[in-house]
Amino acid sequence: MKISLLFITIFLSTISFAQSMSPQVKVAMEMQSFFKHPSPDLLTDIIKSIDNDEDFLSKSSSAYPFIGFITVALSKYPDKSVDFNNLSNELKYSKDLVKYCLKLSETKDTVLNWKGHEASINDLVWSGFFASGDTRYLDRLVSELKYCDMKDSLVLFLAGMSAKWSLCSNAINYPIVGEYLEQTLENRPPEIKVHIKELLNTMPEEIIKQMKEGVREIRKQNKDKKSDTLCSLRDYDKDGLQIHYALIKDKNFFEEWKKPELPQIISSDTYKKGEDVIPIIIFSTDGKDINGNADLSYDITITKPDGSQYGHFEQLELWKDEPAPVMHLVKQPIMIHIEKSDPVGIYKISSVVYENNKKVNVNIELSFQVVE
Repeated sequence: MKISLLFITIFLSTISFAQSMSPQVKVAMEMQSFFKHPSPDLLTDIIKSIDNDEDFLSKSSSAYPFIGFITVALSKYPDKSVDFNNLSNELKYSKDLVKYCLKLSETKDTVLNWKGHEASINDLVWSGFFASGDTRYLDRLVSELKYCDMKDSLVLFLAGMSAKWSLCSNAINYPIVGEYLEQTLENRPPEIKVHIKELLNTMPEEIIKQMKEGVREIRKQNKDKKSDTLCSLRDYDKDGLQIHYALIKDKNFFEEWKKPELPQIISSDTYKKGEDVIPIIIFSTDGKDINGNADLSYDITITKPDGSQYGHFEQLELWKDEPAPVMHLVKQPIMIHIEKSDPVGIYKISSVVYENNKKVNVNIELSFQVVE
């Protein structure tokens, strides 16, 4: 087995934008109706009001909606960037986040093309819609519905079901949403169309019920798995740190990640001799140092079927010297090439992800089998 480094730079959210973006009801209403009467002055008032709410900004689940809304709203006024930069310098609690949004707003459709699939990213996409009224954000949410039937990943299942629930809720609250879903229904693929029809003809409470039942089913499946069962995909989501760890075969994944269209993660637990096993880590964190940057690293150990160690790397770079409140791909991945002389059987991968700012270590175990 040949192992090489690839140096490549590259739960349901507790706050859903569909229901309540901010504890201050007035601000939440202004944000959710901003697309109807946008103005630089209103955006300034919203930013100042949010800055006065320290409790809101301290919640990790608030980051996505805030970033999405402010980034998209700022992109409407490029000629006011100096004014908003000056405003950010006056802020007490949200200075770094607003400056981050200013930077993001310089790139077209940053929020629309955001990487990843999870409930909190759906909040971010909704905030982009409310800041602009652009129905492309609705299309992005509709595309997540394909994950409603995915029962091998809790994070992806929740991404699909939270999109379904929020589309259902907002189709009721905002006529533009329901009308757009109905108008574009016939152009959707069958696996998407069935979920749109259902969400347009049911109540949000029923979808919440489906979601809870699905979560119980997935957790039971995970609990029933035996220790020697192959596992090529693990998810972790706790205290502002989210990790998706998977074993894939596609070496083009890293190039696909750079494109606006989000690549699908197809994990694999069975490999033939001569193939490559690529462990990928996709993550987000609200942890940051005094400069607002994330700092994560990881160790990885590969064990042969006989229990002997085959490969071991320590302190590989996951992310450093940049903020990471959204999903990012590991900066320093490895690739495992299965040689013809390698034994068949089950190989185990043991990793420790270090969130150095939070001083949190996450142990993750994966496995795959080699066949002739």
